[in-house]
Amino acid sequence: MQNTISRSLGRVTTISVLLALASNAMAQSGHAATLGANCSNQTLFGDYGVQIEGTLLGPNWPIRTLAMTHFNGNGTFTYLHYRVINGTPVTPDWVPDSGTYSVKPDCTASAIFDGPIPVHLVVVNNGKDFRGVVDGDAITLSGSRVR
Repeated sequence: MQNTISRSLGRVTTISVLLALASNAMAQSGHAATLGANCSNQTLFGDYGVQIEGTLLGPNWPIRTLAMTHFNGNGTFTYLHYRVINGTPVTPDWVPDSGTYSVKPDCTASAIFDGPIPVHLVVVNNGKDFRGVVDGDAITLSGSRVR
């Protein structure tokens, strides 16, 4: 009986030590990633292909949009978009628009698409990609640098 208790206590101690070491390593790697982020408006620069999908909550209609967006690195952007709502194209062809954006050092960002449509973003992959969500609707977006 004493041997069984000793073995169980030894296993619990080993598991506790491993968990403590793993959490410490994860905390340090997360802290290092945050410290090294160092993003700015210039992190989003160039042309990005963007896919926007979701549901307009009021009428519960699906929305699908494609956009070619150009971020200038100084807080403004232009884009061409083609939007389909509830299965019906909104316009017969691509529509030009513009907006503003602001990227924080931790690589979180906010943008206002013409409308105004407020969006929150995270800039990932050293500015090559971003992910976002439209404030107040069930719509998400993702973009990748194309050139």
